[in-house]
Amino acid sequence: MASSNPFRNANSDSEDEDEDPTKAFKTIWVGIANSTSQNLKVATWTHCSVPDTTSDFKLGAGLGVELTGAPVHFEFEKKARKLKQENSGGPSEPKDLAAFDWGKFVVNSDTHNASKIITVYIMKANATDNAERFWTIDIEHKHGVIVVEQDGQMKVVRANGQYWDSDRWKPHKSYKDPSFPKTFDPRRKKK
Repeated sequence: MASSNPFRNANSDSEDEDEDPTKAFKTIWVGIANSTSQNLKVATWTHCSVPDTTSDFKLGAGLGVELTGAPVHFEFEKKARKLKQENSGGPSEPKDLAAFDWGKFVVNSDTHNASKIITVYIMKANATDNAERFWTIDIEHKHGVIVVEQDGQMKVVRANGQYWDSDRWKPHKSYKDPSFPKTFDPRRKKK
C-alpha cells in the first residue's frame, strides 16, 4: 500500500500478516538507534480506546392482526457504541538503550481507534536514576529515528528505514545537513 507521505521510511509499507483483526489490542513498534557514547532511556506510549459497550442491533418483522391487506412492518436499529480511553495515562516505564545500539520499542495499540502514532520520550541516563528528557517526538508505526551527538548537543533525526540493518543507521534522504555522514553505524567508517 503506497502512501503520499514524503517522509515514509524505506521498506515500511508491508503490514503484519499475523495480526488477528478480532483482538482488541495489537502491537505496534518504533526503532531507535543510539549512535552516541551515552546510555539512554526511552519511554513510549500511544492513545488506545476500547468499546465501553458492545454494539446493539435490533431487527424485527411483523404483520398486522388481519392477514388480508395488512401492511408488513420491518424494523432495524443500530446504536453507536461509546469508546473509553485505556492505557493513555502516560508513558511506559523507561527502557534502557545502550550506547551504539539499536532497539525496537513495542507498544500496545487498539484495533478500534487504529492509532499508528507512538509518542517517544528520549532521556539521558544518569547514575542517580533521574533521567533528563531531552527529546519528545511522535513516530509512525514501523519507523525510526537516530540519536546523534553534534557539537556537544544531542539531536534526533529520522532514519531511512527499519527493515534493513543498514537503513536503521542512515539519515532519511530528506535530511540535507552536509556535515552529517552517510551512515551513523558505529561498525562502519563514517564517510
